[in-house]
Amino acid sequence: MGLAIATELAKCGANVTLMARDEVRLRQIIGELPTTHPGQHHHYWGFQG
Repeated sequence: MGLAIATELAKCGANVTLMARDEVRLRQIIGELPTTHPGQHHHYWGFQG
């Protein structure tokens, strides 16, 4: 899933989980995703591939 799709889903109230190799970038992106609904949370999963 691309960042644009993740952002749109977050705007609609979805809880978003992203995964990628660059954990520093993931933390940055998660902090920038919109949180529009109470209880909405975003997560990331970094991995080495």
